[in-house]
Amino acid sequence: PALTVHHPSQLSFQRSLTETPSSHLFVASDTAHPGLPLLAVKRQPKTLPRALLLAAARERAILTALCHPRIPACRAAFHDPSFVYIATDFHPLGTLADPLNRAKLTDPAHVIPAARIQLSKETGAAAAAAAESEAAAAATTTTTEPTTTATPTPPPATRLASYLADIIDALAYLHHSVGVVHADLHPGNVFLDPPSLSPPFTYRAVVADFGSALLHSHTSPLHAQFTASGLHLPPPPPPPPP
Repeated sequence: PALTVHHPSQLSFQRSLTETPSSHLFVASDTAHPGLPLLAVKRQPKTLPRALLLAAARERAILTALCHPRIPACRAAFHDPSFVYIATDFHPLGTLADPLNRAKLTDPAHVIPAARIQLSKETGAAAAAAAESEAAAAATTTTTEPTTTATPTPPPATRLASYLADIIDALAYLHHSVGVVHADLHPGNVFLDPPSLSPPFTYRAVVADFGSALLHSHTSPLHAQFTASGLHLPPPPPPPPP
C-alpha cells in the first residue's frame, strides 16, 4: 500500500479514541489528501522502555510489508523528536467485540456450534446457511418467559460467518504467504467495515493491531528484509509439546 502521509504536520487530529501509558490512538485526516478516508493514528512517546520501542519498530516494519484487503493498509510510519507514529485506515464501525458484548454471546443459547462453521472459500456459503437454519430452528422450538426488557440480539449467523471467513483469509495470508504470527488475536483486534453496496451485501472484517506480531520462522520472506535493516526480531515461540 502507498504511504500517503510523510510528516506529522500533514495530520489533522480530530478526536482521541483510546489512551494507555504506552500509546495514544487518534482519528485523523490527511490534510494533503482531503479526499482520502480517515486514518487511525497510533502515537507512542520515545521515552518508552527499550523493549516497547523495539516492539513498536517491529509493528511498523511488519505492517508496512503487508498488503492484503483484510489487513488495514499502513499509510504512515515516521517519527519526530518526541513521538513515533503509525497510521492505518480507520474503521468507524468499531471492533467485533462491540456486537459480541452487546449480544452477550457468552450465553450458550447464543453460541453457533463451531462444527457448523467449517469455513473455506468452497464451504463458507454452505456453512453459513447451515448455521442460519439451525439458529432459525432453535428460535422456533425454544420458549421463554415473557419479559418487559428487550434482549440484545446477536449478529445473524450469516454475518458472523462472513466475519470468520475474512479472519481466516487474513490469517492464511499471514501464516503461509509472509510467515507472520499475529500473536494477539481476539475480537477487540478485529475491526468491522460496512457491508458492500451491491449484492450479496457482504459484511467485512479486518485483522488489526500487530503490536505483538512475530515472524513465524527464519524461512519467512520478510526475515532477510528485517535483518538487513538492522531490526532483529525475537525467535519464534517454541512448538507445543507432543
